[in-house]
Amino acid sequence: MDQLPDSLVLEILQKLPVKSIFKFKSVSKHWLSLISHPSFPRSYTNHQHHSPRWTLISGNRNGITLISPNLSLPFLLEQHHKKINIRQLTCSNGLLLYSVIDQTRQNVEYRVCNPLTKKLIYLPKPLSRPNLAREGFLVDPNSGHFLVVRAGEFKSKLKVFDFEVFASEFGEWVYVKLSCPRFISSFVMGRPSVCYRGVLHWLVDNYTIIAFDPKSGNNECCLIDLPRDRESRILGILGVSCECLYYLEMVESYGGSFQTESLGLWMLTVAGEWCLKYKTRVSEIWSSDAQLSGILSSGGGHCVRPLAFDPFDSDIVFLHSSFNGNYRLLLYNLSNRSLEVVNGEVQGYGLTVVCPFVFPVWPTPVPQPFWEANYL
Repeated sequence: MDQLPDSLVLEILQKLPVKSIFKFKSVSKHWLSLISHPSFPRSYTNHQHHSPRWTLISGNRNGITLISPNLSLPFLLEQHHKKINIRQLTCSNGLLLYSVIDQTRQNVEYRVCNPLTKKLIYLPKPLSRPNLAREGFLVDPNSGHFLVVRAGEFKSKLKVFDFEVFASEFGEWVYVKLSCPRFISSFVMGRPSVCYRGVLHWLVDNYTIIAFDPKSGNNECCLIDLPRDRESRILGILGVSCECLYYLEMVESYGGSFQTESLGLWMLTVAGEWCLKYKTRVSEIWSSDAQLSGILSSGGGHCVRPLAFDPFDSDIVFLHSSFNGNYRLLLYNLSNRSLEVVNGEVQGYGLTVVCPFVFPVWPTPVPQPFWEANYL
């Protein structure tokens, strides 16, 4: 094998699965040098033409679980079996950030991992206590260097407030003072941040989105009002699909119990205006699942909440259903109005954080935690 020209070896390697390539690093020192060369990941990525894989990752007080019948990440399942209490969970460019709260609920620990390479690092303790913090996560897919942005709980309406920012290149948390055009009083619970075009977006009070670009250097936040033609007083979810930002809401009525009446989907245009893509009443939705079809036709007693978007199909959204105390994960196709049960389990809506995890063609490197030596 050592007699083969490098061009042929590279051509062979570029057609193999990533797991096989990592195993071939041990074939010889020469193969190791070819695979470890900085140009190889880019070349390998350019030769891959298959559809991207992804799964939904869920975090709650019982740990981490995967919501997918076809994909497996044993490393995350090992974390799940430890029964750690996941407070927040978010993904970016092949890396996963999650926070763990101890039993006293006074200390939070942040971890960043690559579920494919099983590389896991711990971040230093943040500057303040947990107290309903909301995190944002930005990862450079080439270097693996990342930013964690942490927004704490507000005790009053503010236009100027502090974010905590951790940059893996510097290895420490710092306070960054930010200003907003209007007063805000809280971040919406149970809604993870969304990264869109390198900018972090959170849902905040008064039907508003706060947008922060941690790389801009101007320490100013922008506010984006939600669609004016929305109907629900209960906030929906933000998500990115097909490189566009979407907002999904569920409209509910109350007649002794909450039940979902309709749903709406808006897309943010390049001009910064919301465009209504779909508006559907529950009575217009159908399902091939007999039990689910019966629930839909009964016309009452069921409550559906938005959960996540398919990152590669803007017509597909995932919903969380509660009917007579039973929780279901549902897949809804907006184009043909079909609703199906997904082979996955989620707990109570308020206890679960869900985000899409996209498998990169080439594993994103995890930075060496040089800061650990400073905290021993």
